Amino acid sequence: MKDRMLQLMNHLGLTAARFADEMGVQRSGISHILSGRNQPSFDFLVKLINKYPDISLEWFLTGRGDMVRSVNPGIAPNITRESLPEITSVNNIQHIVLLFTDGTFKHYDPAGQD
Repeated sequence: MKDRMLQLMNHLGLTAARFADEMGVQRSGISHILSGRNQPSFDFLVKLINKYPDISLEWFLTGRGDMVRSVNPGIAPNITRESLPEITSVNNIQHIVLLFTDGTFKHYDPAGQD
């Protein structure tokens, strides 16, 4: 667990103190996890997935799978953030769909015809 915590902090570019501050937990709690004294609490795990929804909880807990979850798995598995087409003209946009990490979505019509 402590190795995955270190990998996560490295991935995020955060020190243990900054990671604790970002998560809203005690710095000593992070220190205890990193030393192997304690395991993350349920509250810590909830804060982790709320703060960093891209991080795979399965990876964090078990080491299985990838650290970072794919974007909207199952909806468009072959599209990544890097492969999205570049928008070159706002006047040509007909409809925008915003996808949220909780699985909900919102339609936006630039012409005002939602």
